Amino acid sequence: MNNKRKMDEALAIRKITKSDDIFLLLDRIHMSGLSNDEPVKKLFCLLLGLNEWEYGHSMEFYEAIINRYADTENLELLHAVSGTKEPYKKLPDPTKRRKQYMIYLSEHEPNNELNEFSTRGVELREKNALRNIARGLYTDFRDDKIFLLCQEWMTEIGLNPDDLKQPKKISKPEKIPMPEGQIQDKKNTGVKKKKKTRQMLTSISITINNKPQNYLIGLVITVLVLSLVFSFSLAYTTLARDKIELFDNIYSYLNKPSIQSISVEENEFNLEPGEEAEPGLMVVPAKADKEHLEYKITDRNIASITTEWTIIGKNGWKKGSDNTADIKIWGDDAPAVQIKVTLKPPYTDSARDGEYENQTNDGKFVDNYDSD
Repeated sequence: MNNKRKMDEALAIRKITKSDDIFLLLDRIHMSGLSNDEPVKKLFCLLLGLNEWEYGHSMEFYEAIINRYADTENLELLHAVSGTKEPYKKLPDPTKRRKQYMIYLSEHEPNNELNEFSTRGVELREKNALRNIARGLYTDFRDDKIFLLCQEWMTEIGLNPDDLKQPKKISKPEKIPMPEGQIQDKKNTGVKKKKKTRQMLTSISITINNKPQNYLIGLVITVLVLSLVFSFSLAYTTLARDKIELFDNIYSYLNKPSIQSISVEENEFNLEPGEEAEPGLMVVPAKADKEHLEYKITDRNIASITTEWTIIGKNGWKKGSDNTADIKIWGDDAPAVQIKVTLKPPYTDSARDGEYENQTNDGKFVDNYDSD
């Protein structure tokens, strides 16, 4: 997927429903730098339920997001490649900013682990960091914490936080209104039931007044009737609420667009046992639900995949085996994508260095070490 298409997809988002929506916008901000502030304005408006952001300082808002949610070890990398800091601001594209940052590391931090990464490896590191930021930001958005955080940020940079209006509960799902006729029917039904209940209670009251000797029996009957009415009302209310929620769910499901295409940013991985990797899985259109996706792994002893579509290396490495697994992902109308995972030998300490040269094909070990 080219950069223009990715930008169009990000700017087409109308509502944040999952962390991937935030990631798409963060990724475009990260790639565009100072050359285009549209994706960061879009992110601000979606988070706060605004139609337009009129106060400027958009890239400073992006910086604040990075500073709050990024891991410490990735903070400087993200600022550099995003072009939010000098001397990277003047560089026109992320490739040149990334190259300049790697030159800086090799000269000033020779022991930094990023010096051992390929250019593609550094880029994947950035994507993973942005996904983690998106998850943290989405959690606060879902919990209605963004408004106060944005007010704090506006105060820090000298803007008037009172200009920012408290949004409605934008993180809560919208309810589908029921047709007017059905609501009216329910109201009429409720009136009829209340009238019948009053008639029953009036009848019981008359019986008690006419026959004082049966007062106790009448009282018991009254309590029983009230209990039955209350139980019926509670059951009716619960059933009605369940029906409305079911209607909402069916409506949402039927109106969810189907997945037309699936893409990954990386389709080959060399992992150690327990190592995690992000393939950068994306679906088109962005509003389509990833829950519709399915997957199949040829060897679950080599790799597994989480519900967040993170690939994890397992402990099934064996000498003499190719130690690879293929992961196939498909869903709806989209053609399947393939990911290949190659498992590396597990780490061994110096006391048993060379242990995996002594492993037999069945996974066991022959100890050739002589004891002193």
